[in-house]
Parts: sequence; C-alpha cells; structure tokens
Amino acid sequence: MNTLELMAVSLYGIYSLVAFISGWRECKKKNTFGIAPTYYLLGAFVWGDALVFGLFWTVVSAIIILVQDWLLFLLLVGTQHRGNNILAVAAVYNYSQISY
Repeated sequence: MNTLELMAVSLYGIYSLVAFISGWRECKKKNTFGIAPTYYLLGAFVWGDALVFGLFWTVVSAIIILVQDWLLFLLLVGTQHRGNNILAVAAVYNYSQISY
C-alpha cells in the first residue's frame, strides 16, 4: 500500500470509530432509532446502525492496515455499497493489471 491508500483507509477507520462512539452515546440515551445522517457513508441510517457498522468498519480498517491490502479494502467497500459499484469495478480492474 502506498501512503495515499494508507491514509484513505486510516481516515475511513477513524470515521468509523467516531461513528461507533457516537452511536454508543446515542443508544445509551435511548435514541436508537434516531436519524444519523452523518454516517450514511457507512450504511448507517439510525444510531443503532452507526453502532454496529461503526464497529465493523473500524475492525475491517484495522485488518486492512495490518495485511496491507488496498484491493481487499476496495472490494469490501464496493460490496457494502451495492449502488456505488465504482469502487468494486476499480478494484477488479486494478487486480487484473497485476502480473504474477
């Protein structure tokens, strides 16, 4: 992974961690089904979703940084956002350009 890719995964992980913490706080206030428009990028529409998806994407980002695999990150994000398949297509295209 180059520096730009590492930075993108790190920022996504930090964004996910903030979503998890915010979701945790709102769920403790019994606002589980309140709208969370800030975290639509994670697939979270309510605070309960932000809690679950925030934890999931934080763990995924940490694993991606450990294994240093940018293409895996693109594939996971691309499959999560079914309507936004540009990332998945880009990952497959980049993967097909690698010579073994």
